[in-house]
Amino acid sequence: MIDIARKYADELHVADRCEFRVGRFPDAVPESGFDASTALGFFDYIEDPVSIMKAMREKTTQTMVMSFPKAIEWRVPIRRVRFILKGCPLFLYTRKQVESILKDAGIVKYDWINLDRDYFVVAHLS
Repeated sequence: MIDIARKYADELHVADRCEFRVGRFPDAVPESGFDASTALGFFDYIEDPVSIMKAMREKTTQTMVMSFPKAIEWRVPIRRVRFILKGCPLFLYTRKQVESILKDAGIVKYDWINLDRDYFVVAHLS
């Protein structure tokens, strides 16, 4: 993914303004933080989303973009079986659960986008 990001940054002539890192969040991010942060296809695998979201909020000054896989959706049974067979944890969410996570993380202003498979949240921090 880092190689792909570098390629697109080069093609868009913004590579001089980009820094790409590999590591565990939040340890691998700079102290100064970011204007914006994303967690897409991420909370599917996170057991404690509130602590991660709080760390994201602390390191983000303006906008957070996040996705949460729906707990009730026609592909869920197939996805659950696939992940069980792989031995990989999978966390799925109801709208009420995501709203509770946002509240517990101190995020009160956000746009909610209901996609086919996921909830998409754009949090506004400033």
